[in-house]
Amino acid sequence: MPKNIDKAAHNSPNKQASSSTSQERSVRAAPRVALPCVIAYCRAGFEADLAEELEALATAAGVAGKAVGTDMTAFALFIPKEARDVERLRATILLRDLIFARQLVWSSGIVAQLPADDRVTPILAAVREHLVPATPADHFARLIVESPDTDHGKELSRFCAALSRPISNALQRENLLPKSEPKVATEPTLHIFMLDASCVYIGISDPGNSSPWPMGIPRLRFPVGAPSRAALKLEEAFRTFMTPEEDARFLAEGSTAVDLGAAPGGWTALLVKRGVYVTAVDNANLDEALVSSDFVDHVRADAFKFRPEGAVHWLFCDVVEQPSRVAALVGAWLERRLARNAIFNLKLPMKRKLGEISECLAPLGKINLGKGRRLRIMVKQLYHDRKEVTVCALSDSLNDKPDGSRGGPRKRPQFKSNQGAKPKPSTKPSTKPKPKTNAGPGSPRRPSRSGGQHRRS
Repeated sequence: MPKNIDKAAHNSPNKQASSSTSQERSVRAAPRVALPCVIAYCRAGFEADLAEELEALATAAGVAGKAVGTDMTAFALFIPKEARDVERLRATILLRDLIFARQLVWSSGIVAQLPADDRVTPILAAVREHLVPATPADHFARLIVESPDTDHGKELSRFCAALSRPISNALQRENLLPKSEPKVATEPTLHIFMLDASCVYIGISDPGNSSPWPMGIPRLRFPVGAPSRAALKLEEAFRTFMTPEEDARFLAEGSTAVDLGAAPGGWTALLVKRGVYVTAVDNANLDEALVSSDFVDHVRADAFKFRPEGAVHWLFCDVVEQPSRVAALVGAWLERRLARNAIFNLKLPMKRKLGEISECLAPLGKINLGKGRRLRIMVKQLYHDRKEVTVCALSDSLNDKPDGSRGGPRKRPQFKSNQGAKPKPSTKPSTKPKPKTNAGPGSPRRPSRSGGQHRRS
């Protein structure tokens, strides 16, 4: 029997984002037993903020209980007063509604004092007793053995990998786990969450309401030629905030974007790789390979004063500034129709993080786009974020074709700063071919990898 779950240990802007809520909730059939707590993973140092979110959402669902977030453990718990109330939370709380959560696991509690010579048997017994009855089909789609995203948790990563195989084999012998993972999971994922070598949480995550990645951390390849690791943050944002269909629609080749605070060019490089024409705005130097690209205009200007001559599909903004000022800047672009969609970062204060986020984003939720369009505002602390969150303001105008969408002509827009600043002209004669003006099936030409590399941590 698992031991006491207490051992280890606002209204979210993302509430506006749940356009596919009913679909996500309908994936899971009703289980036959209740699980007594929910575990949410996060970045170490943000446990209290995540606990505050969990408690607020539970209160909104009419569930009384206690949220626990112990500093630097990289997870938080919510323990309802009545165990049966977890099922109400499981039917209403979505991972995308939580700003600081990377993963949601519905847990039966801790399995402790695991013997060093046989950890598999007691774990399997607890899974059989408490988790199998909580699944609609008496089996799991896959197994994840993981640990918290802390220094101690990283030391356990090899141990998790070593333990995964014998647990998987034992589950397969009892027909509780398929021999190969399904391409589309319709059953819960079994999680073994290791606190140390002798103590684990066991739980399940629901398909459609969980992260597909172990620990909720995406495994992304560093883009070839990108001048900074900031490109990984933007790639994670695309995968977090948009479905593959939305990605193809809103980031079609030939789309146009403005990147405020672009230097040294991590975000710009990723956009160019996708065939997006970018005006990179920064008084600092941009990576030389990007400056020489036909897909980039480098404008030396103040990010808060620059305005384009015509509207663009995307505004990207990653500048170090007060979050209220950044949100007001992005809101002005969206309200004046200078950009249709935006992804930007808000640097967080030491205290009142959730309150600050809500206050900054409230005006964006009131923007009227006209023609029945609205902004879908989503907020997440991504794995590649640090003391910040990433915000996506996405227009739902899927029926309107952007000027540079596939199948139409592509004309590279010309931009200028309202300060009159212009990029320094190149002294080298260009020998590169001009980009194609029709939307053929081939990929756009990518920037050269030559030139100085500036990296931002």
